[in-house]
Amino acid sequence: MDDQIAYKVIWSDEAENSFLKVVDDLLFRWTEREANIFINRTEKLIKQISLHPYLFRAYYKDASIRQAILHKNVTMFYRVMEESQTIRIMLFWATRTNPDTVSFS
Repeated sequence: MDDQIAYKVIWSDEAENSFLKVVDDLLFRWTEREANIFINRTEKLIKQISLHPYLFRAYYKDASIRQAILHKNVTMFYRVMEESQTIRIMLFWATRTNPDTVSFS
């Protein structure tokens, strides 16, 4: 039996908006199949993170933020809040854009 406690996961407004933007871009450039693959990959990754919050490396500009590569073109940023055992999904970022434009609300 797995005794590991999963952290609660919450999404910031910016995370929701940037996730939908990635999905919309996939639907525009590719097909529903690719969008669904991305959505499923995201769900699996978030489940992994809820069980293993420090699985991915810290963001070099802010050690309190972690970054998980979902695809070579998309990185998800999140923060682990130990006190409340919560993961806050902060942003889905298209890696093809300027890295200096990454900012968190």
